[in-house]
Amino acid sequence: MSGGRPRRRSHARVRRRHVRIVVSRLQRMVAAGIPPGEALALGAGATGAVAAAFTRVSAAVARGRPLSASLAAAALPLSEADLALVVAGERSGDLARSLGLLDQRLSQRENDRHRLLQALLYPSILITGTALVTSAMAVFVLPSFATMYDELGAELPATTRTVIATGGWLAAHGPATAGTTAIAAIALLWARRRSTGLRRALDRAALATPWIGRLMHTTERARLYATMAVLLQAGLDVERALALAAPAVATTVVRERCARVGRLLRSGTRLSLAIDRSGLDLDGGDSGLLRVAEATGDYATCLQQLSAVAAEERDLAVAGLARVAEPAAVAIVALAVGATVLAVYQPVLGSAALLAGGPS
Repeated sequence: MSGGRPRRRSHARVRRRHVRIVVSRLQRMVAAGIPPGEALALGAGATGAVAAAFTRVSAAVARGRPLSASLAAAALPLSEADLALVVAGERSGDLARSLGLLDQRLSQRENDRHRLLQALLYPSILITGTALVTSAMAVFVLPSFATMYDELGAELPATTRTVIATGGWLAAHGPATAGTTAIAAIALLWARRRSTGLRRALDRAALATPWIGRLMHTTERARLYATMAVLLQAGLDVERALALAAPAVATTVVRERCARVGRLLRSGTRLSLAIDRSGLDLDGGDSGLLRVAEATGDYATCLQQLSAVAAEERDLAVAGLARVAEPAAVAIVALAVGATVLAVYQPVLGSAALLAGGPS
């Protein structure tokens, strides 16, 4: 065995957080004037999974591929919408700004995921813990009352019978049901990736869901407007900027609305009216501000403002979902605990009455 320095493995697993670090470092170096190829080579000199990601992309760039194609070839966890931002930067000539947008997008996605997990973690723990305690009571404690009542020839209270039956079903079928549900969810996600029709149907259902639909729509609008603003500042016209920015939208239905805006623009319709007719603007606020931009000709500033407004709406949607999830979980727990307490309390009183020779 050689005593030299061990070679770094370029096939180390690259996670989403590593990709965000790569994009952030690459953006800073490109903004400082370092060519992407040299910036990638510098990043590859680090260690760990981040260096592995830099190495993969650097190898593809060395073969003459553009950065966007190199990122795709490196099999990093980036979506088509993520890569579209890099493509837009390459075509507009402002790669540093597009990488900055991608960094913000990845960071915001991570923050949104973290906030959603925080919002749903406490309710999930409450509901899961209550289900486990209720099941344990129903399986191990309440059946002793059932045996006693059978020996005395009396009938258990209806609440106790219901809790025992529910706990028995959970003990017998709960694990299998959870496993089947997980497999079905994985299969649905797999099918969604491969079927445009299914993806469209699921996106429509999600957009029609309260809070979740609002969160998705505001997130997509924020991405679209921010990308268009960068492209307009780089000197592209509105129609071309929309065509390059539309792939940054991940939701199929919203992307189709962007395509409708493009068709209306090609037919001579103003941007404000096209967005209003396409269904992209839910409450008319975007169209109103765009009419002001049409009077001044400053679309880029207007779209930046619209992106900021959409981002604020997205944050409110996340907060609204959190406000609903916790009280709902507490209500479910209160009902479950109340039913369990009643199921235990009634047989205790009934047992005392039966043992004393009183009425059942």
